[in-house]
Amino acid sequence: ELKVQYEVHNNIHNEAVTTFESAIKIIPVADEVVQRQLNAELEKRWKEVANRIHGIQDSLMQNISAQDVPLNNKLLALEKELQEIKSTLNDIHGVIKYEDNLDLYIERLQSKLIARCEWSIEHTEEHAQRLSKAKAREQRIREISDSARLTCPLCSSKNWQQLDNDLWRLEQWLQFAEGTQSSQTSPPTHIEPLEDVIQDHREFLMDLDSHKSIVVSLNIVGNLLADHTERAEELRNRLVSTNARWDEVCRNAANWQTQLQTALMENQQFHQIIVELLDSLTKTENKIRQTEPVDLNDDIIIIEANIINSGFKSTSELRSELERCEPRVISLQEAADQLLRHSPAPEETDLRAI
Repeated sequence: ELKVQYEVHNNIHNEAVTTFESAIKIIPVADEVVQRQLNAELEKRWKEVANRIHGIQDSLMQNISAQDVPLNNKLLALEKELQEIKSTLNDIHGVIKYEDNLDLYIERLQSKLIARCEWSIEHTEEHAQRLSKAKAREQRIREISDSARLTCPLCSSKNWQQLDNDLWRLEQWLQFAEGTQSSQTSPPTHIEPLEDVIQDHREFLMDLDSHKSIVVSLNIVGNLLADHTERAEELRNRLVSTNARWDEVCRNAANWQTQLQTALMENQQFHQIIVELLDSLTKTENKIRQTEPVDLNDDIIIIEANIINSGFKSTSELRSELERCEPRVISLQEAADQLLRHSPAPEETDLRAI
C-alpha cells in the first residue's frame, strides 16, 4: 500500500516539477528566488521519503526471509517497520500538502499572467499605433528636409566642397604651425640668431593672421551648413577640434613672443650695439658740421682743386659709413618694433558656438 501511494504521488510530483519550471519563467524575479528556495526544500524532503521507503522495503524483505531469526524478533522488527511506515506516510501527506500549496500558487500566477497579458495586448496595440504615426511623421519631416536641402543654396555640393577644402587647408597649416612651435624651446642668447628668430616669428604671425579669415569663414558658413545637413554632428566635431588646435597655436605664439621680448630686452649685445651706433652717428654728425659747403660764386675765395677733392672724399666716406650701418640699424629697429612697439597677443577665434 505504501509503495502504491508512493508511485501515485511520485507521478504527481513529476507533473508539479514540470509545471513549476514553466511557471518560474513568468513570475517576477523577486518571487522566483523565494519559490526556487521552497522548491529545493520540497525536493530534499521528497528524496528523503523515497529513500526511507526503499530502505523499509529492503529491511522487511531481509527480516522476513531470515530463517534463524526468532518469531518474536520478527514481530518486533515488523512493528518497528510499521512505525516507520506510519511516520513516512505522515511525511508524504506533508509533502502532498506542500505541493497542493504550490499548485495553488501557480494557479494564482496563471490568473495574474492572463490578466496582465490582456492588459499588455491593449497597450501594445496602442503603442504600435503611436509608433506607426511617429514613423509616418518622421518620414514627412525627412521628405521636407530633403526638399529644403535640395532647394537651399547653402547646402549645395559646391559649398560643401569649398568648406571641406578650407577646413583641410586650415588643418594642414595647423599641423605645420604645431610642428614649428614644438621646436621652439628657448630664445638664443646671441643677438644675430635672436634677430633671425624674431624675424621668423614676425613672418609666422603674418601667416597666422592670413589664416584668420579662413577661420572666420568656417565659423559663419559652417554654422549655417550645420543647421541644414545630416552631417551636422560630424561637422561640429571637426570644427570643435580645429578650434581647439587654433586656440592652442595662438596661445603658444603669444607665449613665444613674450619670451622673445624678454630675451631682447635682457640681451647685452643689443644694448651695446645701440650705444656703438649712437657713438658712430655722433661722430658722423660732427664730421658733417666740419665740412662746410664751398661757395663757388664767391670771387674772393680762390678755390683749389685739392680742397674740393678732400671735401668730396670726406663726404664719400661718411656716406659709405652710413650705408654700412643702415642695414644694421634697420634690422634692430624692425626687431624692436615687432616686439616692443606693437606687441598684441594673437587673437583666438571662437568656433565653439557652432
